[in-house]
Amino acid sequence: MLYIVEMTLNPGHTDKDWYQWVNGMKPPERYMSVPGFRSVQRFKGVTDPLAYCAIYSVSTAEVMTSPAYRGIGGGVHSGGQWNERLAYWHRDLVDGVAIAPPVPEGHLLLVKKTSSPDFPDEGLPFIRLTAIGLDKSAPYRGIAVVTADEATRRIPQGSDIRVYRPIAPQLLDVASSPST
Repeated sequence: MLYIVEMTLNPGHTDKDWYQWVNGMKPPERYMSVPGFRSVQRFKGVTDPLAYCAIYSVSTAEVMTSPAYRGIGGGVHSGGQWNERLAYWHRDLVDGVAIAPPVPEGHLLLVKKTSSPDFPDEGLPFIRLTAIGLDKSAPYRGIAVVTADEATRRIPQGSDIRVYRPIAPQLLDVASSPST
């Protein structure tokens, strides 16, 4: 299952401020120290430059309430100053895949939120996911990994598909690696 966080800064706030806060308070490596976290990758919005996304693979829903997760600041999105800087912040636990697909450099992550599991996919390779916990900001969603060229060719103008580029490579727990 996946733990997906999507957020958007209010206009007037900068990437520099965001990266300083999120990397100082919640560096990706810190999550990988929590039992049950299997992968993490963070993304920056392409279609909305003030948007960010993080996808974590977790072994069970109980990981999200574990003392180890809470001990690293998990479940807390802001420290005072960030409340007014965020336009939205959604945390969803979804099922449909055990490990998030890695999004390598030169590729993009597509996210489509929907009210039906049978949404039109525009011929894109969406993995269909069902919300099972936390905010449940949409009952269903799809995620897909495509090249930037494919995204340009296949996503119709005005689409509700969110497009993100990777900020860094996916971190993967050794036990979750396909080679083990």
